[in-house]
Amino acid sequence: MYRLVLWKLLNQINIILSQENQLVMLFFDSRSTLHSAIQDRRLLDAYRDWLNNNRKTHLVEEPWFGFSSFYIGLQLADFYSYIVDFMENNSRDEKDRNKLKKAYNLIKDQVILLKIP
Repeated sequence: MYRLVLWKLLNQINIILSQENQLVMLFFDSRSTLHSAIQDRRLLDAYRDWLNNNRKTHLVEEPWFGFSSFYIGLQLADFYSYIVDFMENNSRDEKDRNKLKKAYNLIKDQVILLKIP
């Protein structure tokens, strides 16, 4: 299941990158304390399998792995993901929603939501 979802996500990202004629490198939040961890390895294997079936891609190299506690970019991605998920799913009470809506409004024009069927 995880492999299928990753492949669908990579397909959607690649379509958008093709339309925009952009190249990107993926940076994943590590799933454990060791880069050789099973979860990270499965993700990398799934990525490589996808890459073998998609020679024309706008994704550069293999994804990098890091920890959000060390990389500000991953911390921001975690924060933005939380805000977007919160706003899209209408979670929590109105007080929390108003606080996060202010933060969401600052980033909404810079975020592209990929809805995977």
